[in-house]
Amino acid sequence: LAQMDGCGALEVALDSYGAMEVLRELAQVLPSSCIVGAATVMTEKAARKAAEAGARFITSPVNPPNFVEWCDSEEVLAIPGGFTPTELYSMLLSGAKAVKLFPACSFTPAGLKQMLNVGPFQGVKVMASGGIAPEQAVGWLEAGAMAVGIGTQLVGADTRLLTSPGGVDLTAEEADWQENGRGRAGSLFRRLSGLHMLGRVCQ
Repeated sequence: LAQMDGCGALEVALDSYGAMEVLRELAQVLPSSCIVGAATVMTEKAARKAAEAGARFITSPVNPPNFVEWCDSEEVLAIPGGFTPTELYSMLLSGAKAVKLFPACSFTPAGLKQMLNVGPFQGVKVMASGGIAPEQAVGWLEAGAMAVGIGTQLVGADTRLLTSPGGVDLTAEEADWQENGRGRAGSLFRRLSGLHMLGRVCQ
């Protein structure tokens, strides 16, 4: 999917099932045009394991103590998370080269654009994530976000089990993904092609 449809970056949430194995496999099979990262990283141990598995960027919904230092020591891009301008600014002071606006659904693209026009935030690289629907992605990128994180609204969440006619247990979301998800994702990636810049930040 990433190779055929133009996805520039994928992240694996470490609180998802088999996360490290999935991360390691993606790092091995994805083309160089698509970078892989780890999300929901809360500890130094998790950051180290993610880097060893092949993550090129590491994100967190918050800014754990010494988060940037952990990632710098593993030579991966640190993207700590916060919501208020004060929180985001403190991350920049800690050495972050990029920050994660989370949950972005409680903010707006217009609010992000306004913030990025204010002194210390001009030129700041912001990843918007949390509750963003696929159809909203372009608006966030046009407002100045370097990247947009879309999870359950694109690929679903593992919440319920259905049994397919062939006897294979699938979650409702997995069944929906098999039927409709690839088309949704491919359409989204093509619309966003050239707009995101996370890959360039990781170089």
